[in-house]
Amino acid sequence: DILSETLLRMTEPTAVPATATPAATATPSPTPDTRQADELFAAAESQLNNQEWKALVETIVALRNIDPQYRAGQVDRMLYLGLLFSGIDKILNEGDLEGGVYDLALVERFAPLDSQARIYQEWARLYQIGVSFWGVLPEKSVEYFSQLASAAPYLRDLSGIYASDRYRMALLQYGDRLAQMGEWCLAVEQYSLAQSLKEDQAVQPTLTFADDQCASGGDTDEPE
Repeated sequence: DILSETLLRMTEPTAVPATATPAATATPSPTPDTRQADELFAAAESQLNNQEWKALVETIVALRNIDPQYRAGQVDRMLYLGLLFSGIDKILNEGDLEGGVYDLALVERFAPLDSQARIYQEWARLYQIGVSFWGVLPEKSVEYFSQLASAAPYLRDLSGIYASDRYRMALLQYGDRLAQMGEWCLAVEQYSLAQSLKEDQAVQPTLTFADDQCASGGDTDEPE
């Protein structure tokens, strides 16, 4: 609230001392029609009060397209709050991580993010990086999703897969990769950790076989 009030005060017009100027003939100008802008501003105030963040951003953008200077300080404040909470909502509730990160990046054009918003932004980025390695470098996916599994286990993307499930699936992928390389003991570690998170009977035969290979000195024969 204090940050928003400060932004508002910073963007208010400052009085300029009057200076003597030569007399000029006044030229009549038409009175600007602000009715549409007034209506959009009133709608934005209502959306702000009702915490309709995405609708608020859309309304402010429409208002800016009509008149970029209309109540600039107040409009900046509403846009800041709309983007901030829209971004957080996309990350935490909608699974739209890319959209949320983008909204928060726009917020930073107005003012620095608070510590909590930065945490949400970092969660979203960790998830996106982890997915970028998916199925290609499973050990990297394990690295990133292991952080999220403890900090934000229910964070998800548009696929609907939670970070905790991604972590477990990445462990199984990594275990398979190690088994293919004949690194049976290391594979057992990955399979065992995945099973400790959520036991899956379908994984148990693979874990048992890998454990036997590890105990016997690393026979590289794979199970049928």
